[in-house]
Amino acid sequence: MTSGDGLVDGLVDDIVTMTRQAAVDGLPLSAVIADLRLVLDLEPTDEVPARVLRSCALAWAEVHQELAASPDGVPTRTWHELESHLWSLVGSHDEPLPGWVIEVRASAPGPSADGDLARLASVLEPVDYLRGAAQVLASFLDLPGEQVSLVREPSGPDPDRIVALVADQDERATLAQARLAALPAGGEGTLAVRVSSLADQPDGLLAALRAALG
Repeated sequence: MTSGDGLVDGLVDDIVTMTRQAAVDGLPLSAVIADLRLVLDLEPTDEVPARVLRSCALAWAEVHQELAASPDGVPTRTWHELESHLWSLVGSHDEPLPGWVIEVRASAPGPSADGDLARLASVLEPVDYLRGAAQVLASFLDLPGEQVSLVREPSGPDPDRIVALVADQDERATLAQARLAALPAGGEGTLAVRVSSLADQPDGLLAALRAALG
């Protein structure tokens, strides 16, 4: 069977439903795509249509987002809104202050092998990677004082980076970074991750955060 657009249009909704159930059942994205090839009756040399591949990947990510996220999800804030939020956090003294910050930006994909997962680098948008990575971090960073924000420019509707605050504990930031490296749809080079310490800054948390994020 060839991947004609008319047939694809009629199957997308069914494919999304199938993908969501597979994600609930705990199947990895690679297995879902392998099943998808069977459903579409594709030959080994046929490519999964780009629209179908993207719909499948986003549906899989959305399920994990729903399973892992807090009731309010990961908030999207401008930098000024994030600073205001942190001011209230610092002033309340209700939670311990974080010791690390992780900044994540989408970057150009690096070299990768051929295949359906590799093609996701050209099918997904940068904001898709960021939203998925934010949910992965939010599902892990659940200690007091830890939080994850998607940050956008005031003039743009979509976030261009993630700012995650991590507890001041040994290896906590390293473990969070490892979660990002294990993302199944990321691929080498699709996420640029920077980890910085917020400890021992004489001017306080916000000044340390500004210095770390440039």
